[in-house]
Amino acid sequence: MLQGVEKERKSFAGKIKKIGREINEKADKLKRMTDFHRDKLIAELSALQQKRMEEIELVRDKIETQLWSMESCKSKVKELIEKGAACDIVTADDLHESANKLLVLDVIERSLTDLSHVGITFTSSNYVINDVSRTLGGESVSRV
Repeated sequence: MLQGVEKERKSFAGKIKKIGREINEKADKLKRMTDFHRDKLIAELSALQQKRMEEIELVRDKIETQLWSMESCKSKVKELIEKGAACDIVTADDLHESANKLLVLDVIERSLTDLSHVGITFTSSNYVINDVSRTLGGESVSRV
C-alpha cells in the first residue's frame, strides 16, 4: 500500500509539473503575442507622430516665410516712402504686386484648418483581461 501511495504521489507530482510547464508555455506565448502587438501599435504611433510633426513643420515654415515676406515688403515700402520720389511710388508695380500676394493668406489658412482636423484615439479591448481564464485555460480536477 505504501508503494502504491508513493507511486500515486510521484505520478501526481509529475502531472502537476507537466501542467505547470504547459501553463507557463501558454502564458509566455500570450506575452510574446501581446508584446508583438504592443510593438506594432507603438511603431504605428511613432510613424503617425513623425508624419504629423512634418506636416506641422511645413505649415510653420510657410507661416515664417509669409512673415518674412511681409516684413521685407514693409521695409521696402518704408524705404520707398522715406527716400523715393513720387514717380517711384507710383511706378512701384512689383512692390504693389508683392503686397497683393501677401494679402492672400488662403494657403496658410487652409493649412492651419487641415492641421486642426486630425484626431487620434486608442481603444483598448478588455477581452483578454476579462477572459484570461478562457484565453489561458483553467484548472480541472477529475477523480477516476
